Amino acid sequence: MQTQPITSINQAVNYIQSLPISMQQEMIDWINVFQSEIGKDKMNTSQNFFESWQNWHDKSEVFLDNDNSWADTKDRNDIGREVSFE
Repeated sequence: MQTQPITSINQAVNYIQSLPISMQQEMIDWINVFQSEIGKDKMNTSQNFFESWQNWHDKSEVFLDNDNSWADTKDRNDIGREVSFE
């Protein structure tokens, strides 16, 4: 028995339609499971990306909140001084 590769949607549909009804239903069930797994993978990839970004963002925010290097450049005499822009 020699097999021919399926290279188009039409060939796949024709093949499935040539099967007995019970096998057609089994093929459709397999396709549905495959599609749901693909959807889960896409969702997991998006969720993992978002969670890693959120983790990075939170760490960066904590770092910047705790970073006092900018305080060394501030003129301590400016604290509490009123500023007029007239």
